[in-house]
Amino acid sequence: MGMLWDSDVYIGAIANELKAKGMYDQTLIVYSADNGGPGLGLNYPMRGEKHTNWNGGMRAAAFVSGGLIPPSLRGTSSVINCHIVDWYAD
Repeated sequence: MGMLWDSDVYIGAIANELKAKGMYDQTLIVYSADNGGPGLGLNYPMRGEKHTNWNGGMRAAAFVSGGLIPPSLRGTSSVINCHIVDWYAD
């Protein structure tokens, strides 16, 4: 199985644990890819790769989930642009 499948399984396990502990309703899950694929990575149809300024190195899929998402927005999609940098605990 691939990494995306593994991600789905583990994020599902985390969400289930948050629900079991009564914490899910106050949780926002942010999932973002780390830029495009390196070198010969598959970024088609975009040009470029990780460590470049071309779209293949700058665009990545992301999603937000969790109990903090208003019910009217759950299951929807958006084409907004956003910027995510490395997040560290304080």
